[in-house]
Amino acid sequence: MRNLISNLVLIILVLSALPVVFAGDVDSLQSGEVVEYFAVQGLSSTNVGGLICTNTTWTLAGSPYIVNSSSIVIGCNAKLTIEPGVQVKIGPTLGMVVGYPGFGNGTLVARGTEQLPIVFTSMKDPCDPCNPPLPGDWSRLHFTDLAVDAVLDANQYVSGSILEYVTVEYAGSGTWPAVYAEKSSPFLNHCQIRHNSYYGIRVNGQSTPYINITNCEVWENSSRGIVIENGMGHRLLNNNVHHNHDGGISFGSASNNTLTGNTVSNNTGMGISFDGSGGNMLTENNVLNNTGTGISFSFSSSNIFTGNTISNNTGTGIYFRSSGSNTLTENTISNNIGTGIYFNADWCYNSGDNTLTGNIISNNTGTGISFSGFYGDKGRNTLTGNTISNNTGGGIYFYSNGSYGYSGSNTLTGNTISNNTTSGPGGGIYLGEGSGSNTINGNTITNNMAGDAGGGIYFGSSGGSTLGGNNISDNTSGSEGAGIYLTASSNTTFSGNAIADNQISGLGTTGGVFVTGDSQYVSLAGDPSHLISNIVRDNDGYQIRNDNSFRGDGLNDVNAVYMNWGTCDVVEIQALIFDFFDNSAKAFVLFWPYICPGDFDMDGDVDWVNLGTFVDNWLRVDCNIPDWCEGADLDVSESVDFFDFAELANNWLKEI
Repeated sequence: MRNLISNLVLIILVLSALPVVFAGDVDSLQSGEVVEYFAVQGLSSTNVGGLICTNTTWTLAGSPYIVNSSSIVIGCNAKLTIEPGVQVKIGPTLGMVVGYPGFGNGTLVARGTEQLPIVFTSMKDPCDPCNPPLPGDWSRLHFTDLAVDAVLDANQYVSGSILEYVTVEYAGSGTWPAVYAEKSSPFLNHCQIRHNSYYGIRVNGQSTPYINITNCEVWENSSRGIVIENGMGHRLLNNNVHHNHDGGISFGSASNNTLTGNTVSNNTGMGISFDGSGGNMLTENNVLNNTGTGISFSFSSSNIFTGNTISNNTGTGIYFRSSGSNTLTENTISNNIGTGIYFNADWCYNSGDNTLTGNIISNNTGTGISFSGFYGDKGRNTLTGNTISNNTGGGIYFYSNGSYGYSGSNTLTGNTISNNTTSGPGGGIYLGEGSGSNTINGNTITNNMAGDAGGGIYFGSSGGSTLGGNNISDNTSGSEGAGIYLTASSNTTFSGNAIADNQISGLGTTGGVFVTGDSQYVSLAGDPSHLISNIVRDNDGYQIRNDNSFRGDGLNDVNAVYMNWGTCDVVEIQALIFDFFDNSAKAFVLFWPYICPGDFDMDGDVDWVNLGTFVDNWLRVDCNIPDWCEGADLDVSESVDFFDFAELANNWLKEI
């Protein structure tokens, strides 16, 4: 009787301390709510440990659960279910293992809610300033190959092992990952994996279904956030992996993975790395502010990127090492301290055959896109509709050691390559040794700056290329060839390009096209039958300088017939050329017959037909490659205005 009275007094005292929300309406307070209140206030706890061999539920009423005497193994085909709001405190070196060969299969179902998450944590009191919880205070949650795998239907959980709205913190003693899925596939959803002393999550996907990790935050772990090894088809969706201390996410020998909507940021080291893990699909991920390369691929080909943002990383934006045949579409790679995208082939492996479409590669402290390396094949890439701008190591760089690799036969169409700078040659595009036979059509290559030769494009030992309908203007070089520089680059053909208003900032002589190194079969010849001509005009210094050695067979001559020089005066044209006439040791620039500005139909005179064409295009402001408003934009300024009218009038009724 005395004990009953004592218990009633205790209940009355506790009820008197309940929040005001319960006061005055005790009858409405259900018994479960009272128990929940007691549990949240820590008025009860349950000691647990050892083998769980029957189906068991850890209730909120029994929380917190204390694992302090022995680790827990879930076996015997049993299932441990943990209710929302439960806290599990685990002692030093101890942990939980789900399934084990000596004890059979096991299932862990820990499904919290946003309001009542389940927490696996240290035994230490987080409010104790003298002995707070620390990474490594306990071991791990370990799903072995005898853990029952999760079953999902349309990405919705059906059965098997799951961690949902679960926090795992202060684990990792003995360099164990906080959550380890070893040859197993639990479902991780809305988890917080934080403050652990090694990996946050590690997956060994060998001989097991793919794992799903969705909506998780993995942060402040002492090593990598997520490590996935082996297997294929793993799925990471809408996770936030940040402030980990040895990289964000890494894949090793795990291929055909899907990463969608993840943010990987502020990690020490790489953002995401793939090693021997090809065939991945990355869509709408943000890889930001990591102190290393944004995304790295090593021997990991055939990846697909769509709509990702890779920015502000302290290293290359995307690095491919011996990893070719990738497809990149509408990604933004910007403000990285290094090259934007670097394709590097070594050890005779391939990093070529890539397709880049509609990407923005800008403001990187290095080259926008680099295809280079001393070994392996880096060629046959297709670049279409990309914007490559404001990079401080040049726009696009192609190079290979000619004896051991190749980076040519690329196709560049409709790209905008502008405002890039480099202290060396090739401000817009650098085509070095082993990078010939390229097709460069319909690109805008403007306002680039090279400290050395070739402000717009530099060709070095890279012959066999064709250039059609490009706008190569307002580029600057500190040496020769502010527009185009060719050395030892034969069989290069220009058709329908505008090379105009390029400037020399140093001691060079040629703002237009500079040809040297005995580059044979260089042609800027027009085609009157198809009304196609190159426009080379208004560049600093010489419009074309042929520095090739004189040859009696004419192979070193530059063919520039049917070209528009911006003047109809033959004496003025000759003054715009440096060749044999200036130094008999040099080869010729063959300039006659030429196109008179205003002779839009290329019939040899400027007449009423041409005036009609001009009138039809008068005051247009949308002129650009390839036809510059049927040629009426004479000064290739993108508009037909009074400057063009004055030039037409100056050449009125002239003929050659």
